[in-house]
Amino acid sequence: MAPSIPMSTIRRAAAVPGRELRHRLGYAPVVAATVAVAVGVVVLLGWWLGIDELKSIMPGVLTMKVNTAIAFVLLGIGLLLRTRGSHAAVLPLAAVIVLSGVVGSQYLLGRDLGVDQWLFRELPGQIGTIEPNRMAPMTVICFLLIATGVLLVGWRGTERAASALFLGALVISLGNVLDASFEPTAPTFLTAYTQMSLTAAAVFLVVSIGAMNLLSDGGLFIGFAGASTSARLARRLLLASVLVPTVLTWLWLRGEDAGFYDLHHGASIVVLGTVIFLAAVIRQATRLTQRFEAGKQQVLEERDRFFDVSSDMLATANADGYFIRLNPAWTETLGYDLDELLTRPFVDFVHPDDRDATNVEAARQIMQGQIVLNFANRYRHHDGSYRWLEWTSTPSADGTRLYAMARDVTARKEEEARHAAVMAPAREAERRREAAHRRIEAAIAHRTFRPVFQPIIELSTRRTVGFEALTRFDDGSRPDETFAAALDCGLGIELETVTLEAALQGARLLPAGAWLSLNVSPSLVAEGATLGRVLASRSRTVVLEITEHEAIPAYGPLREAVLSLGPDVRLAVDDAGAGVANFNHLVELRPDFLKIDIGLVRGVHEDVGRQAVVVGLVHFAASAGCQVIAEGIETDDELAALRSLGVTLGQGYLLARPAAAETWTVAEPTKGLTDAAKRDPRRRKGAHDPAPVVSVFRSAS
Repeated sequence: MAPSIPMSTIRRAAAVPGRELRHRLGYAPVVAATVAVAVGVVVLLGWWLGIDELKSIMPGVLTMKVNTAIAFVLLGIGLLLRTRGSHAAVLPLAAVIVLSGVVGSQYLLGRDLGVDQWLFRELPGQIGTIEPNRMAPMTVICFLLIATGVLLVGWRGTERAASALFLGALVISLGNVLDASFEPTAPTFLTAYTQMSLTAAAVFLVVSIGAMNLLSDGGLFIGFAGASTSARLARRLLLASVLVPTVLTWLWLRGEDAGFYDLHHGASIVVLGTVIFLAAVIRQATRLTQRFEAGKQQVLEERDRFFDVSSDMLATANADGYFIRLNPAWTETLGYDLDELLTRPFVDFVHPDDRDATNVEAARQIMQGQIVLNFANRYRHHDGSYRWLEWTSTPSADGTRLYAMARDVTARKEEEARHAAVMAPAREAERRREAAHRRIEAAIAHRTFRPVFQPIIELSTRRTVGFEALTRFDDGSRPDETFAAALDCGLGIELETVTLEAALQGARLLPAGAWLSLNVSPSLVAEGATLGRVLASRSRTVVLEITEHEAIPAYGPLREAVLSLGPDVRLAVDDAGAGVANFNHLVELRPDFLKIDIGLVRGVHEDVGRQAVVVGLVHFAASAGCQVIAEGIETDDELAALRSLGVTLGQGYLLARPAAAETWTVAEPTKGLTDAAKRDPRRRKGAHDPAPVVSVFRSAS
C-alpha cells in the first residue's frame, strides 16, 4: 500500500495565512480594552479634579457619569484578561454586570438606591440628565450586553449568542452616535430618561467591534481584515456606506432648516447623491475585479508554461474516472495523442492486474481525502507494451478532482525485478542492515569522515560569496548511500548532527564574509533543539538547504523552527525544478535562496525546455525576493547560458572543486580558473568528473 499523508496536514499548512490574519486581528480586543480603560480613567480624573472638559472629553457634549467611567475601566480590564485567556476576567466582568444591574434596577423599581452619587456628586439640572450622576438606560443595556457576551466567549455553543449580544450593543451605540450627529431634541430610544453621552457611545462602538474579534470565527468583521482585494473593497464600502448616507442626510436637514429648499427638493438631493455614490461603488468594484482577473490570468499563464514544459507526467482527473487535463509528457511516454487519453476512462489504459488496486486507491483519495505518495501501476503503451508509472497525487478539497504527477519508472522496476531474482534471503538482508548499523555507529563514534567545502561564486564578478559544506567518509563509501543507510537504521539524525558539527568546526578556517551552506533534513529542522545546539557554535551566517528527499508533513512548524534559530540563519530550497513537491517547498517555505537542480543545468545551453524552466525559476525568485544558485556547472557553455538567463550565483567543477577548508585560506577559489579549463578541455566540452563529492545531507555538487 502506498504511503499517504492526511489532508488535514495539508489544510493546516494552507491555513497558515488565515492563522496570521487571526493573530493580527487578536490586537483588536487589546486596543478596544485599552481605549475603554483610558477613557474611564480620564473621566474619573475629571470628576476628581472638577474639570468639566475631562468629564465629557468631547467639549460641548453630555458628561460621562461616574459609574459609567468605573464600568468602562472594569470592562476594559476584563476584556484584556479574556484576551490572554485568564479566568480572572470573570471578576471584573461580573462587577460590570452587577454595577449595571444595580443602576438599571433603579429605573425598574422607581427608587434611588444611593449608588449614583456615592463617589462624586453632580448637581441637578445638567444637560440630558434626569437623575444626577445616573448612567443612561441605554448605557446600562450596552454594559450588560458586552460584559455578558465576553463571559460567553469560549464556551461551546454560545458564540452565536455572544455575537448577537455584541451586535446589539453596536447597533445601540451607533444609534446614539447618529443622534448626536443630527442633534435631535430627544434621543431615539427611552426619550424620558437620561441620554447616553457621545463619548460613551463612541467607546461602546470600539469595544463591541473589538470584542467580536474574540470569537473563534473572527466575528462579523473578519471579512474586512487582511490585504486581499475583497477585504480592501469591503473596508472602503463599509466606510462609504456609513459616511455617505450620514453626510447626505445631514446636508438635507441643514439645508431645509436654512430654507435653501423644501422637503421634496431635499429628498431629491439625497436620492441623486445616493445614485452617484452607488455608481462610484460599482465603478470601483469593476476596476478591482478587472485588476484581479488580469493578475489571475497572468498566474494561470505562468502555471500553464510550467505545466507544459515539465518532463514529469502531470494530470488532472475527475471523480468519474476520466482525465480532464494532461501535459505533453504523456504523449512522449505512452505514445497516445492527448485526445485519445482524454476521451476514455483512465482505468482502460491500466494493466488488468492493477485495475482493482488503482480503483481502490482513487476511491480512497476521494472518500478519505488523503495524499498518495509513490503508488505504482502499469499503463499500456500505444505499441501494446506496458510502462510502470509511479504516482504522487492529491484530491481537491471538495473531492471532485485528483491532481497527480507520474514518472515512468519502467527501467527502475525492471532493474528491481532483476535484483529481486538474485536477492539473498531476508536473513541476509537483515544481517547487512545490522552491519550497516554497526558501521555507521563506528563512524559517528570515531568521526571517520571529514568535511570539504565547495565555493559558491557570483557569476558576474567571479567573487566567492559562500561555501557549501560536503562530506567524505574515510572508508570511501558514497555519502548519499551512507546517509540513506543511517536513516534506514534509525541513525539519520545522529549522523547528520556529527557531520554538521564537523562542518561548522572546519568552517572557522574559511575566509571571513562568506556564508556557510549546510544541507539539512526537514526532520532535523523540525526537531529544533538538536539543530539549535549544533548551530550555537557558528561563526558566520548559515544557510540551511532543504531538499525534497524527505517529505515535509507541515510547512508552518518548519518555518517557525528556522526563524527560532536566529536572524543569521537563512533558508534555501535545494533541487529546484526537480519535481512538483519542490514547487510546494518554494511557495510554502519562502526561502532566501533557490538552488536550480543539476538536472536542469546539465545541457541547458542546448535545450530550450530547460532554459524555459530556468527563466521561470529566475522570474519566481525575483518576485519572491530570493536569489538563484545554479548547481553542477561543468562547461563554459552552461555558464554562459545561465548568465544570459539571469542566474547570478553558481557552483560546480568548472568554477571550483570542493576542497578542505585550509585550501581556501591561502588561495582565492576562482584563481587559475581559465588555466585549469585550458589544461582540461573536458571542462569546456561537458565531460563529467568520475568521482563527485556529495554534501553533508545527500545532494551532490
